Amino acid sequence: MRWLMLMPTLGLMGGSCVGLSLSAVEYHFTIGVVQQYLVETKQEVAWDSAGDHLAFTSSVATLQAWKCIAIDGSTATVEATILRVIAKHQGPGSDHRFDSSLRMSTDPSVSDPLLGHLKALDGVTLTLRIDQLTGATRVSGGAVIADAIAKRAPNLMDPTAPSPMAAQAQQLYGDANLSRIWSQTLALPAFTPQPVALGEPLTGTLNRIWKGQTYTLQGEVGGTAVLAKEPTAVTAAVSAVTGDGELKVTASGWPGTAGGHLRFALTINALTQPVTQQHIVTWQIAQIPNQAAPPSGQ
Repeated sequence: MRWLMLMPTLGLMGGSCVGLSLSAVEYHFTIGVVQQYLVETKQEVAWDSAGDHLAFTSSVATLQAWKCIAIDGSTATVEATILRVIAKHQGPGSDHRFDSSLRMSTDPSVSDPLLGHLKALDGVTLTLRIDQLTGATRVSGGAVIADAIAKRAPNLMDPTAPSPMAAQAQQLYGDANLSRIWSQTLALPAFTPQPVALGEPLTGTLNRIWKGQTYTLQGEVGGTAVLAKEPTAVTAAVSAVTGDGELKVTASGWPGTAGGHLRFALTINALTQPVTQQHIVTWQIAQIPNQAAPPSGQ
């Protein structure tokens, strides 16, 4: 399966929302100020098959420059420009690397068949409209990324047909999905449980329970997805979902560090005996000194 960008699987993170309960902590962005952030996501997956233990790790790190350009009431408008992208995918028989700062003519990783499409993120500016009271965020600008990914992967069977990656890229980088992800990442602590809306095909309930600057995800979540229909049907069922995270705001009122972990089991059913994978997704955003070192994924 070709990954567009490492994101938490099956909408577990991408379907979140921020509750209405206000927090004792608030953001206080300042117009004209620029801050750099390191944004990282890593997914680890492991399972046993035919007596072998298999484990793969994928990661994407971006260096971003955030500039507050406007404040309207409680809403701060921030432009987030992606300055550099570094990614890795490693496991038995697989070692893929990507660095957007390298030139395609001198380094083959830029055209890596698994990760090379991430070049589409380099230099893109997303607009984040952040509610400074709750962290709820509306994002625009992702369509540029989706269009660039589609152009990099034309339909070889029919050049006039849409790219085979177009639909998935639009879904992943659409404004609605990016808004859910950033609302999850920047959610401020609340006095009451924050419900997390689940993306398809998940069912159940999940709440973010805060204790100070840290939280746990509590609830019962399940769901089954169809991964393939032909030539053999393949389904995947999610279970044992747990998670935790934290958020710290700087003294100047900007996001300092925010991150968390999501753990779940994914049971894949095909013609053979079911295989259960254990997944751990880790994400973090951290403010770093301007002109700091490149992402740690190097």
